Amino acid sequence: MSSFGIAVEQAKDALAAQASARGEDAPLERVTDPATLREAAAVAACAERLADYEIEPPPHGKGVGRGLSIAIIPPLRNLIDDKKLGRLDQAGSDELRQSILAPLAWGYLGLASVGGVEWDGKPIELRLDLDPADIWIAWASQMFSGLGPGDDPSETGVGPLAGVRATDGDFDRALRDVQRGAMEQFTTTLGGLGLMPKRLKRMRLKLVGQKYVESGALLRLVQGAEPADGDSAIARKFVEGSWPFEKPPSEGAR
Repeated sequence: MSSFGIAVEQAKDALAAQASARGEDAPLERVTDPATLREAAAVAACAERLADYEIEPPPHGKGVGRGLSIAIIPPLRNLIDDKKLGRLDQAGSDELRQSILAPLAWGYLGLASVGGVEWDGKPIELRLDLDPADIWIAWASQMFSGLGPGDDPSETGVGPLAGVRATDGDFDRALRDVQRGAMEQFTTTLGGLGLMPKRLKRMRLKLVGQKYVESGALLRLVQGAEPADGDSAIARKFVEGSWPFEKPPSEGAR
């Protein structure tokens, strides 16, 4: 099982427990549906590539998906002290990577827990036959879309998820619920590794964690949306030049 698959299984159990405690049968059935797990497996490579970039950011720019207006949400690596990071053994490094995949998985399954999802008025139909490299381009180019300099990135009404609606379930509530659960796990894991930043950076850490949850939901949206046209060629060229999906040989060798 992939690293993202492990994170999805753990998030599934937590979300299923929440739905069961509320007596909500439909969300429980959706997150435990084997089809949902197969859908997540089809985009595991994208989630894991983002996790790698959050630990070893691209050499240029503000990080995957980020522009000047949202520099307040840096890659996780930029919030961690070098000395603390250097003290991690291999097991700790693997756990750090899982700490990023976990909120992505929570967000992915959080969207799966509601039914009749539409994005900008168009229904979402999940596909398993898409090339992960193509999904990566659409996903990375939209992670921070719709956010202007004056927007609060912690608000659910702004950014790429602003156009999400669900006919069966409350998406905004589902997102808030998964953010709470994911953030508790995220900060607990980082604290256990001794990587929590100083007080002034902790608010930014919270925004980073919230963004991982939202990005997980966005990953599922991109997987089910109609392929975009118009600026897709421009997005492809930019993403491939800035945040390539394929690892260079030197990076893959580590």
